[in-house]
Amino acid sequence: MGSTWRGAGGIEVEAIVLGAREVLRVCRWYGERRYLVAYCRDVEELARHVDLATLVEVIPFRRPHARGQSRRSGTPAPAAD
Repeated sequence: MGSTWRGAGGIEVEAIVLGAREVLRVCRWYGERRYLVAYCRDVEELARHVDLATLVEVIPFRRPHARGQSRRSGTPAPAAD
């Protein structure tokens, strides 16, 4: 789990584990505040709160490595002699 989708009107949907159950958490952003709308057990229930056609998956991009840093660990690369 751990996927996130965004939709029209400040809607944000996250796939999370609540207790031992996988659920979809629906929130709405107003300015800088996020308000809980619902916890949904399945997509059918989610569709009651959100227009599914407007949802777009948020895909986190890896940050490019900084000059002088190792590509694998993010730690400084050894100095060249």
